[in-house]
Amino acid sequence: MTKHGIEFIVMYSTRSYSRTEALINICRTTFICIILSVAAITFTKDAQTMVLDPLERMIEKVKLIAQNPLAAASDEINQAGIMSFINKSEEKVKSDKEIKEESQYETAVLERAIVKIGHLLALGFGEAGAGIIGQNMKRGGELDPMMPG
Repeated sequence: MTKHGIEFIVMYSTRSYSRTEALINICRTTFICIILSVAAITFTKDAQTMVLDPLERMIEKVKLIAQNPLAAASDEINQAGIMSFINKSEEKVKSDKEIKEESQYETAVLERAIVKIGHLLALGFGEAGAGIIGQNMKRGGELDPMMPG
C-alpha cells in the first residue's frame, strides 16, 4: 500500500508482440537457409567445373596413355573416353570467350602438358618402347628401366 492507500495495477498482453517476433524469426531462418543453399550450389558447381572435371579428364588421358602409349602420338588421346564426349557437347554451347577463359586455368595447362609428355614419350621411345612405358605406368608410377621389352 502506498501512503494514501491507492494502488494501481496495470495489465497488458504481449501475445501479439510475441507472435510477430516469432513470425519474423521464422522468416529470417528461412531466408538464411535459402542463401546458404544457393551459395553451396554455386560453390559446388564452380568446384566441379574448374577442378574435378579437368582432373577426371587428366586421369582418363593418363590411363589411355598407360593402355596404349602410341595413342599419345595421335589425336586419339584428345578424343578418347566419355569425358571428352561430354566436353565436346559442352563446347558447342560455350562461346569463344568462355573457351579462352577456360584455357587459362592451370588445370587446362596441366592437361595439355600431360598430352605433350605422352606425345614426346611415344615419339622418343617409338613402338618398341611403348610396351615398357605402358607396363611401367600400370605399376603405379614406379619406374623400372630394366623391364624386358
